[in-house]
Amino acid sequence: MLVPLDANRFVISAYLGFSPDGKRLLLETHTPEFRVYDTKTWKQVPAPYVPPDAVKYLPSQDRKTGIAVGLDGEASLWDSSAHRMIAELEIKGQVQSASFSPDGKLIALTVAPGTNYPARLSLWDANSGRLLRELWAPQWHSTLQGWPLWWDQGRFILLPMRPFLGPGGIGVWEPATGKFRGTLPGPPIASIEGDRLFQRGLSGEVLEWDADAIRKQIDTPENPPTP
Repeated sequence: MLVPLDANRFVISAYLGFSPDGKRLLLETHTPEFRVYDTKTWKQVPAPYVPPDAVKYLPSQDRKTGIAVGLDGEASLWDSSAHRMIAELEIKGQVQSASFSPDGKLIALTVAPGTNYPARLSLWDANSGRLLRELWAPQWHSTLQGWPLWWDQGRFILLPMRPFLGPGGIGVWEPATGKFRGTLPGPPIASIEGDRLFQRGLSGEVLEWDADAIRKQIDTPENPPTP
């Protein structure tokens, strides 16, 4: 999506999201900049529920809280309902993506030490902003890509992985223990609908995983399930 910046320049959207009531469109751009638009008039409006210097805002599912990132890269857990910061996040690097658990109690973050560096996956307390544990896998010769996805009512986190050599796959972590549970083959998950997992095939087809097969074989990545 291209958004006019002036008569001669455009900005490219890096993130799009609507408010729960559908009245606001949240837009993160590559400039970097964070914008909010009124969906009735499509005019840019102020965003009083995020810090004024935020260039990136990653909201929770209910939009009551979120991760705000400033131009200097510092990140904080933000209460958009009360318009206040809950806590600064003690991260060493740049926040790439964030995903709140279905119950809103946990946050999965991918953080990279700098541009073009591999990201690491970590788990945070969504109420206090406290780091709980690192979730990076034993296969450290890989890069993490995309957004963490919560599956099976928050029992697992799925995230695409691409090794420096060989085909990519989908890493699976168990947030309750921090354990890496294996790798599912193929391209990234297209969507999660309740307990159902959908994956887009290389030829454009949509495949559905057998959820029970994943649970049974997730501990044996040398014999992974197939969609």
